Amino acid sequence: LDQLSDQENRYRFYVTATGEMDISGTPEICTFDSKDVSIVIEKDFVILDNIQIPETVQCGADVQITADVWNIGDRNQDEVYVLVKSDALGINNEKIEIGDIDEFDNAPFNFDFQVPEDAEEKTYSIRFTVYDEDNDVYENDYDDDESVFSVFLKVEGNCVVDPGILISASLESEAKAGKEMVVGVLLTNTADITRSFTIEVSGYELWAEISELPGLLTINKDSVGEALLKFDLKRGISGEQTFLVMVYSDNKLITTQPVSVNVEPAGFLGITGLVTDNAYLWGI
Repeated sequence: LDQLSDQENRYRFYVTATGEMDISGTPEICTFDSKDVSIVIEKDFVILDNIQIPETVQCGADVQITADVWNIGDRNQDEVYVLVKSDALGINNEKIEIGDIDEFDNAPFNFDFQVPEDAEEKTYSIRFTVYDEDNDVYENDYDDDESVFSVFLKVEGNCVVDPGILISASLESEAKAGKEMVVGVLLTNTADITRSFTIEVSGYELWAEISELPGLLTINKDSVGEALLKFDLKRGISGEQTFLVMVYSDNKLITTQPVSVNVEPAGFLGITGLVTDNAYLWGI
C-alpha cells in the first residue's frame, strides 16, 4: 500500500468493465470509473474475526469456539490475550493466552467449555474482550471502538432444572370404596424466594372423582405449605390405585409426583415409599 499512496495515505481505486455489444461485428467495449479514498491504518489494534460457534447445543454438552485473532495495526503486538465472559453459563472472565502477533498477521483462538446440566433453556450471550500486554482493552484510533465481540448460543434439550420444590403425601382419612378420601400434600419451597403454587391431579378418573382441589398456595422460602385433595371413591373398586400430583408456579408445570393408595373395605392409615422406574412413588 505504501507504494500506491501519496504522502497523506490517499489512494485512487479504479474499476473497469469490458464486454461486447450484442450486435454482430461490434468491437469489444470498455469503460472505467475511479474514486479517491483515504485508508486509516491503525497502529495498535487487534480484533477477533471468523468466530465459529454451534447454533444450538444441549445442556451438559461440550462446546468449542474458534476464531482468528488479527493484528490489523502496523506494529507488532506482544502478549495478546482474550477474556471470555458469560455469567449465566458459568464463564467468569476465562483468560485465553494468544501471545505475540506480527503486524497484519493472525493467530488462532480456541476456547472449550461445558454447558451446565441445569442450565435454563434459552439463548445466551458470550462476550470476548481482547487485551494488550499492559492489560488494556484494544481501541482503534479512528473512533475509539473497543475490541469487544459477542456471539449467541441457544441451549435446548436434555436440561435438568431443579424445580425448587419437594412433595410428600399422606392419607388423612380412610380409603374405602364409595366413600370420600382425603389426601394431604406437603410442599416444601426450597427456593430462596417466596413463591405461589397451584396443584392439579390426573390419572384418577377410572376409580374416583375429584371433589375438592386446593386454591393458590403461597409459601415462604425454606418453608412448608399443606394442601388437601378430596376424592369421591367409586363403588366396587379395591386394591392399589394411583394418581399424579402436578405442581404449577407462574402458570408453568414445575414438577410432578406419582402417588399410590390402597383402597380396602376397612381402609387403613400409614405411608410407605415404593421405587418405580423413573420416579419415587408415594404409597399411602
